[in-house]
Amino acid sequence: MKHFYCLSFVLLSVLLAGCGKDDAGAGATIPDPAGLTARATQRGIRIEWQAVAGVDGYMVQSGYDGELFGNISTTGATSYTDNRDHSSAGETPVRVYYRVLSLRNGPDGTLFSAGNSVTSCLWSGFADDPDLPDDPSGGTGDGSESLPATPEGLSARLSGGSVQLSWRAVPDADRYRVYRSAESGSGYVQLTSVAGTSAADASPRQGLNYYRVTACRGSAESEPSDWVRVEVSDAADEPAELTAPTGVRAVQSGNAITVSWNAVPGAARYQVWNVRPAPYDIETFETISAPATSADFEWSRMVDGTYTFWVVAADADYNLSEPSARVTCSFRSSGSGSGGGTLEKLDTPTGLEAYSRPTDSFVQISFEEVTLAYRYELYRSRSASGSYSRITAVSGTSGGRGVLVDQNPLSGTSYYKVKAVALDYLGIEDSDLSDWVRVIR
Repeated sequence: MKHFYCLSFVLLSVLLAGCGKDDAGAGATIPDPAGLTARATQRGIRIEWQAVAGVDGYMVQSGYDGELFGNISTTGATSYTDNRDHSSAGETPVRVYYRVLSLRNGPDGTLFSAGNSVTSCLWSGFADDPDLPDDPSGGTGDGSESLPATPEGLSARLSGGSVQLSWRAVPDADRYRVYRSAESGSGYVQLTSVAGTSAADASPRQGLNYYRVTACRGSAESEPSDWVRVEVSDAADEPAELTAPTGVRAVQSGNAITVSWNAVPGAARYQVWNVRPAPYDIETFETISAPATSADFEWSRMVDGTYTFWVVAADADYNLSEPSARVTCSFRSSGSGSGGGTLEKLDTPTGLEAYSRPTDSFVQISFEEVTLAYRYELYRSRSASGSYSRITAVSGTSGGRGVLVDQNPLSGTSYYKVKAVALDYLGIEDSDLSDWVRVIR
């Protein structure tokens, strides 16, 4: 069986976040906010700017080198507090760069300003330093008073002595707080604050541990989720450690590369990691379920050059082994088959599903992700066969599917379609619009 790898939307967004400069240039007629400043406060980095007349809001972006920027928030206010932990970017103190783009919604989509004004601030960690000014927003974004929705789907599992927690994303939430208690009804203490939809308790108590999660947006915090319980027993009950896979080989087979390895006792699945030649030279992996000990790799674009592979074993609780030794395979195209062909246009997104309750202030559209797509656009119409206009949408992933969120849905019946967009340098056309999905509010 051949395994086709789908380039991760999230990885490409991070790797190529700097492309936002080119995209922003399309709205060069919209002025950038003036007076952009960033300063350290007791609860994070406070970014402020002057209002721009005639715009619908602002996109706040950040980075660590002044060149590559990624989106962190969209707001209608003229200030934002970045309360993320920046220690992962390097040893503290670390300099964080910011820019703010004006945005205007139109019938053909959203236009952005150029984003030429950049400011920065030195982040030295969180501390109640009396020498630092207090944050008027409470250190949590733009001070919005409306409460985010309560997180749903909280689950917990014990793995290797730590508790792994996960939950479903809440639209508009900029972070989540995880609480723990020794009993279900009271005594909850904040354990951590994270930007994603998963967290780990590396030091759970022996015995019963109860967990709840809240969603935060600006200064507003949601009601806590339903609790989940995990019982921690003696470490003697932990599974035996997996050994690293051995005997890894990679050989060309027609227009594919076959990777094989020796079975690892106790393994439930394997992660087969790979690095392809440029321009796709990022580390990615394919999951192969045991007892299989081989896999064929054939991407839609097979590039001549050296491919590198290594294998990691995982047990039923996703405890991972050490990686195997790395092996290489020099691939040469045969000029026939899918490996020698050229992809001219992205596939059309499929499997659209809509989610919106009458009490929700948003509509969520999920879909199957498309190979080589690095972002997606959401289109809306009043009729199934009418004219569809691109709208501003918050993007992400959930449960292995792409997600676009319409934060300003219309009352009544609306129809939505999705388009996949490719990177310009790949020379691939964007996809056609998908089939529609209907929402009645």
